[in-house]
Amino acid sequence: MADKEKVKGKLNEAVGSVKQGIGSATGDERLQAEGQAQEAKGKGQGLVGDVKDKAREAKETAKGAVGAVKDAAHDEERSRRP
Repeated sequence: MADKEKVKGKLNEAVGSVKQGIGSATGDERLQAEGQAQEAKGKGQGLVGDVKDKAREAKETAKGAVGAVKDAAHDEERSRRP
């Protein structure tokens, strides 16, 4: 599942790129600079989204590992009962 930050980031990257292109075509340096800033913001949002995705994956992996340890302990306990 893509994080909302990643989606916002891709949108900002695209809009920023368009602004840069229009600014370049029209000679509007201010619009070019706005586009560069917006594209950079989008890339940053994408990185935040990547970190959130990795954290979510790590959480799920840890949950699975804890569950496996609990199951193993429970099985061991049952095997020791007469």
